[in-house]
Amino acid sequence: MEILRRILLYADRQGLSPYPEGLVFDFPSLDNETTENLTKEQYAKLWEFLSTDPDTLGAQYMKLILLTGIRKSAALALRW
Repeated sequence: MEILRRILLYADRQGLSPYPEGLVFDFPSLDNETTENLTKEQYAKLWEFLSTDPDTLGAQYMKLILLTGIRKSAALALRW
């Protein structure tokens, strides 16, 4: 919704198209709280699965993410 609003405002400023009169965006409120966590049992099962996963590189990345809380994109961007 924000992107659409910005496009419409840009078009209005550039004289390409007037901003629609009376158009109001009702943005939802965002809640950035963590809503789900693994239980100890779920964590143990996931760790056990990752230890036996044939995709060892993927499993190692997942373990790194679980241990550090690093974002996936940051983990994949790591270099030796």
